[in-house]
Amino acid sequence: MSNNPLEAVTQAVNSLVTALKLPDESAKANEVLGEMSFPQFSRLLPYRDYNQESGLFMNDTTMGFMLEAIPINGANKSIVEALDHMLRTKLPRGIPLCIHLMSSQLVGDRIEYGLREFSWSGEQAERFNAITRAYYMKAAATQFPLPEGMNLPLTLRHYRVFISYCSPSKKKSRADILEMENLVKIIRASFHGAKITTQTVDAQAFIEIVGEMINHNPDSLYPKRRQLDPYSDLNYQCVEDSFDLNVRADYLTLGLRENGRNSTARILNFHLARNPEIAFLWNMADNYSNLLNPELSISCPFILTLTLVVEDQVKTHSEANLKYMDLEKKSKTSYAKWFPSVEKEAKEWGELRQRLGSG
Repeated sequence: MSNNPLEAVTQAVNSLVTALKLPDESAKANEVLGEMSFPQFSRLLPYRDYNQESGLFMNDTTMGFMLEAIPINGANKSIVEALDHMLRTKLPRGIPLCIHLMSSQLVGDRIEYGLREFSWSGEQAERFNAITRAYYMKAAATQFPLPEGMNLPLTLRHYRVFISYCSPSKKKSRADILEMENLVKIIRASFHGAKITTQTVDAQAFIEIVGEMINHNPDSLYPKRRQLDPYSDLNYQCVEDSFDLNVRADYLTLGLRENGRNSTARILNFHLARNPEIAFLWNMADNYSNLLNPELSISCPFILTLTLVVEDQVKTHSEANLKYMDLEKKSKTSYAKWFPSVEKEAKEWGELRQRLGSG
């Protein structure tokens, strides 16, 4: 039987529909209904507890932390070198570090705060202030009104950057906690050296951030205040009671009910089906920068995740040696006559192993 709860529900529904179509199969249909175990989305989330003293999140089989960084528009050589040095020398090998760029439409509080210094005065102040506020609120809900012929996705968004990291740890020993605390200090110091300000995310901030990600309400411009329950697991506090997720062929449908009103949002996921044949490191930075270009920006709220894993250099060097020797041997046989590209591949792997050997 599949371990995927969504597949289990799909199989049960298919069996139920088939049973209802057949004559005198009501008993079987009732049996299928009785055996169905509806999955809870909150149970799929790994988050469990937060240790206030260490600032770490304690899950069933992992332990980790989360930071929020101030987004920066652009970078220079010193920032790139500082972050590159952190990734190559400070992070444990084989454990992913995730960087999340979130574009949020919950900007109502920020609009009101920003308009306080640009308020109107005089007899019609209240009326004009309401018009100004409505103008920016509508821009956040849809987009700014533009002259005819200009179709640019100009809107208001709150951009936030998060860094998350977790490593396997079942016993949560004091040694593991001290090691993780030290890693947090090193990473924060590295970001500080790159002129990027960070702050730790505690349990209260965590359920608000993850709750906003999971319970997306396209009709809301204000964040929902959540009360932290110290006696309940974090995964249950991140999901609304009215949360309803439907799986479609090409997308997910998220439904919520808030203040007596229903909302529906369509969720799409984009990822690389395969690695590109030609890729340049600077293209990645250009792609992120394009998000701030009026013509290339994304008007819908989104979450962009970049996962980085530092491989073990010794292991990778050994694999490169084996690959090079195999290709180099094939390039000197009749195999190269049928597959001419083997000589080029052998040369590329030879250059790669030299770079790995030189550090």
